[in-house]
Amino acid sequence: WCMSFCEARVVKVPVGPLVHVAGQAVSIRCDVSYYEGPRDQDFEWSLVLAGDKLLSLVSTFDSNFVDPSMRDRVNSGDINYNKLGDAAIELKFKKVRATDSGVYRCSTPSTDSVISGNYHADVELKVIGDSLKVAPAIPKSAVSEGESVELQCSATRGFTEHTFLSVTWSIRKGSSPVEEILTFGPDDKIKVGRNYTRRYTDGGFQLDLRGGGFYGLVLKRAKPSDQGEYVCTAQEWVRQGEEGRNWRKILEKSEEMGKVVVTPTGESHLILSSVHYHVSLLIVTTIMGLDSQNIGTLMTPLPTNLISSVPVLRVVAHRVREASTGGSTFEMSCRVTGQNLKNPGYSVLIRFEEILGGKSRKVLSLSQDSVLQLEEWSEPSRIDSVVLEKTGQLEYRFRLYGAQVTDRGFYYCDVTAWTRDQSQDWIKAISAESNKIEIAFVHTGPVFNISIHSEANNVLPGDTVQMKCIISILEASPNTGDMTFDVRWFQNTDWAVDNGVQPLISMDRWGVVKKTGSNDTSLERTDQHTFVLSLHKIQDRDVGEYYCTATPWLLSPATGAWNKEKDLTSTSSFLSVKMELWESLKMPVGYGLAAAVIAGLLSVLLGLAVAHCCFSKNPMHTPRPRNKLMDLEMD
Repeated sequence: WCMSFCEARVVKVPVGPLVHVAGQAVSIRCDVSYYEGPRDQDFEWSLVLAGDKLLSLVSTFDSNFVDPSMRDRVNSGDINYNKLGDAAIELKFKKVRATDSGVYRCSTPSTDSVISGNYHADVELKVIGDSLKVAPAIPKSAVSEGESVELQCSATRGFTEHTFLSVTWSIRKGSSPVEEILTFGPDDKIKVGRNYTRRYTDGGFQLDLRGGGFYGLVLKRAKPSDQGEYVCTAQEWVRQGEEGRNWRKILEKSEEMGKVVVTPTGESHLILSSVHYHVSLLIVTTIMGLDSQNIGTLMTPLPTNLISSVPVLRVVAHRVREASTGGSTFEMSCRVTGQNLKNPGYSVLIRFEEILGGKSRKVLSLSQDSVLQLEEWSEPSRIDSVVLEKTGQLEYRFRLYGAQVTDRGFYYCDVTAWTRDQSQDWIKAISAESNKIEIAFVHTGPVFNISIHSEANNVLPGDTVQMKCIISILEASPNTGDMTFDVRWFQNTDWAVDNGVQPLISMDRWGVVKKTGSNDTSLERTDQHTFVLSLHKIQDRDVGEYYCTATPWLLSPATGAWNKEKDLTSTSSFLSVKMELWESLKMPVGYGLAAAVIAGLLSVLLGLAVAHCCFSKNPMHTPRPRNKLMDLEMD
């Protein structure tokens, strides 16, 4: 029995899910072992549908096995197979599609004298889109020897389940091949390039991981050998093998960050002088490579009344890159000029106004200690769309990727200068705002309208009511690509907490439904532009006004990015619950009858108790004999 069990047929496929990128070539291997019969085994591949139904794909022994719906792809070679030996086969996709995602079954017809073991095995295939994006920040084009070189790169992807990211910083020096400096990931570990190991162990590198897809690297104390063209490379990986110990790369994107020139410094000079201007001042200055004209300026006597001058701060904003269309990148720089500030540190806050002079909204900030923080930029899907970085000693750069219609408005820098007190704590010195830079591209997308339709406005308790949120396109543009919507339903009642508005249920643009209210509700998308709200088992608390809001998202054919349109709000539809006569009376009548019965029972019990206490026999009382009366009557 043990031998028969140990030698039972085994059909084996890779451990899933197998994650691949659309458009790539894919092969799935299948092996069979411990079988009887012919040495050369046959195989069949099928796609498992709902209800465990099978869609036939390829067979090694039946040319008519393929399902008619897949015959064209099989005949063209887009889907085929390759025998790897007598007991192995691979299913091959020339260019896998997103619709190929699913569970695939490898089957082997029985050639055994006794049915034993497994004769098929399933594996899941996930096909994801090419959503990996790399957005490097251009470093300073020239730095002096001894300064730091900051490499900043943002890497994002739309699909995160089962995939992992790694980022590599490299340098190209002249015509030499690209040389790897440092790699972070995909297992959250650091791998240092061969020629940079010693420098890394000496603390010459600083890894900056702020989160949100930001990967930074700081090369401290720049050397002439650091001169070259820097490259940021992002790679997307998946685990494979029985225990996921092996890594397989599925995607790679590289972006050049620009060339950095390291300027060697001259000799250091020490100047010692004694300056007398009403009071004696001793100035000791170390000058690194300054010419004689600058040295003469530094040696000019300064009046003592300038030492305690009022601090001055000035901020000027410049447009670096204009967002001319939806989905493009907006970039602006803010240059800070400070006077009469001792060893200042600067914090920068990016503000946004939809209309000039209107209410401002905080976007993100960079503290005087270089801590980046998102402020009121609360869209989870666009956390990586905004970047604020320090690009120079007194220069800061703000970048907005994939500008949306809702991003149009005015942006500016709010800068605060800080100095340290005797305890080395930061104290605020002065603040200033820059001029405002506008994003004002022309919206060329379609114009939407939203309306609401209700089947019944007056219903009975316990009924089910449906309301439709219908989105229509009034003006379509010729370059309009795919579109999708975020839809939310609300109820306006007197008992709701937030100004009478109660969120009920929502569906995001990916089709994920999230219920936020306490009502028995459901939401269904019946076609591309219609979203149906169902209210089940209507109660009196469902009375009120209902309306829906929608946020359109358009896929740009030019950039491949999703662009968010302005929110749409429908009119309201009032729902009333019709209470029948008995429905309206049964509660008070029931309560009244119950109260009457209870009151009657209490009255009876009270009467019995009183009667028992007041009219019971007295043990001290002796009744008069009846025979005396009888004798008197006889007399």
